[in-house]
Amino acid sequence: MTNQRHHKPSQFDKKTIQSEMAFK
Repeated sequence: MTNQRHHKPSQFDKKTIQSEMAFK
């Protein structure tokens, strides 16, 4: 699920990044 951040910075990516931080 971390591959998402590899893609362009989309609104969905932003949410994924926040989730990553929360997971870590």
